[in-house]
Amino acid sequence: MTTSPFSLGRAALVWVTVAALLPGLWVMPAGAAAAGASAPSAALIYRTLWKQREDPAERHVRCAAILGLAEAQGIDAMDELVAAMNSTDHQIRAAATQAAVSMPGEDVTKKWVAHLESVSADAKPGVIALLAARGGEAAQGAILDAMRERDEGVRLAAIEAAKSFRGTTSVPPLIAFLASRDAKLHDGARKSLERIPGDEASAAIASGLGAAPPEVRRDLLGVLAARGARDHSDAVMNATKDQDRGVQESALLALEVLGEEKHVPAVVDAVVRADTAGVREAAEKALAAICDRSNRDNCVKAILPAVAGANVDAKCALIRVLGKAPTAAALEAVRGALNDADTRIQNAAVRALSDWPSRAVAADLLEIAKSGRNQTHQVLALRGYVRLVKEQKLKNADKVAMYKDAMAAARRPDEKKMILSALGEVKDIEAVRLISASLDDAALREEAAAAAVRIGREFRTDVRQEPLKGVIVAAMQKVLQVSQNQNVCRDAERVLKEARRK
Repeated sequence: MTTSPFSLGRAALVWVTVAALLPGLWVMPAGAAAAGASAPSAALIYRTLWKQREDPAERHVRCAAILGLAEAQGIDAMDELVAAMNSTDHQIRAAATQAAVSMPGEDVTKKWVAHLESVSADAKPGVIALLAARGGEAAQGAILDAMRERDEGVRLAAIEAAKSFRGTTSVPPLIAFLASRDAKLHDGARKSLERIPGDEASAAIASGLGAAPPEVRRDLLGVLAARGARDHSDAVMNATKDQDRGVQESALLALEVLGEEKHVPAVVDAVVRADTAGVREAAEKALAAICDRSNRDNCVKAILPAVAGANVDAKCALIRVLGKAPTAAALEAVRGALNDADTRIQNAAVRALSDWPSRAVAADLLEIAKSGRNQTHQVLALRGYVRLVKEQKLKNADKVAMYKDAMAAARRPDEKKMILSALGEVKDIEAVRLISASLDDAALREEAAAAAVRIGREFRTDVRQEPLKGVIVAAMQKVLQVSQNQNVCRDAERVLKEARRK
C-alpha cells in the first residue's frame, strides 16, 4: 500500500500527540497502519483521541484524529464523521468534511446519500454540499431529488450544488426553476446554469430556447452570454426576431458578448427595424461591440447602405456606431451627416466626431467650434478638440499651437478654463506665454495662475536659464499680483526663488 506524504505527516502529528498525552499507554504509531501494520490498532488511537480530547485548545488533535480515522476505517468511521460534521467548532467541521470528501468509493457516496435521507432539513444543505464535492452519479441523483424537497433551504442548496456536475442532466430541472416566482430559487438556478462546466450544457441551454416561455427565454439568453457560449451565437441571433420584445432585447444584449462579424448585417437590420427604444439601444450596443472586435472596414461596408433609408432614430444609432469604427469611409459618412436637415442627426454626427480617436477630425472640430451656430455643438466640438490634443503624441510646440487655436475659438469662460487647464500640462515656454495672456482676465485668472505655476514647477532648475527665466519670473510675479489662492501663491514664490537662485 502506498503512503502519501500527507498521510505520514498526519500520522507523525498524531503519534507525537499520543506520546505526550498518553504516556502510560502502549500504542502503535499511527502511521504504522499505512506501513502495513494493523489498521484496527491505528483506528483505536484515532478514536481514543477523538473521544477524549474535547478541550478547544486541542482541536488540532481532534482534527488530525478524525482525518486519520476516516483514512484508517473508511465507511466504518461514518458515525464519528457525522458527529464531527455537526460540531459547533468550524475547524472540526472542516476537517470532517475534508475527510468525508476524500474517502474513495461509490459505496461511500451511497452511504452519504442514505444519510441525507435520514437527517433533518437543517442538516441537509451540509450533506448536499458534501455530495457535490464527492461527485458521481449517486450524488447527482440525490441532489436532483433534493431539488423537489418542500424546504426552500434544501432546494436552494441542491440548486447551488447542481453546478458541480458536468453534462446535461442538471440542465432541465434548473431551467424549470427559471419560471419560479421565488426570486431566490430563480436567481440560484440562473447562477448554476451559468457555471455548469462543458459545452454539452451550453448546447442543452441553447436547445431550451425553443420551448421555454418568453420570460425564461430571456434568462437563457443571458445565461448563454455569461457562459461565453459563442458556438451557439446563431441560436442567439435567431432570437432577435422573436415576437416578444423582451426576448429580442435580451438576444441583442447577449450578442454584445457573443456576436461575430458574420452577424453584422443582421444586427444592422435589427437597428433599422427596431420599434422600441430598448431594442434599438440593445442592437446599437451589440453592433458597436461586434465591430470593435471585427474587421472595421467590413463592418462599415455593411452599415453604410442602411444609413440612407433608416428612420431618424435608427440613423442616429448607426452614425454613433460609425464613430466607434473610425475608418475613412465612416468618417466621410459622419461628415455628411453634419449637414442633415434633422438636428438630431446633426447632434449624433457632432458627438461622433467629438469622440473620434484620431487627429483626422481636428480641423472639423475646430471649424464647428469657431462657426457652429448651435452652442451644444460648439461646446462638444471644442471638448473633443482639446481631448484629441491631449491624447495625441505631438510635439509640445504643436500642442501649444493647437491650444492657441482652441482659445481663439472658445466663446465662454468655461471652455477657456478647460483649455488653460490642458495647457498647464505642456512643459513649454510658449505655453507659459499663452497662459500669461489670461492672467489679466478676472474670469480666468485663477485657472491661468494654477496652470502657469504647474508648468513652472515642472521646469525645476531649468527656470534659472534664459530666456525661460525671464518668462517664468514675469509670469510668477503676475500670479502673485492677481491670485487669491494661497497654495498657488506659495508655489509661485517657490518657483521664483528657484529662478533667482545662482
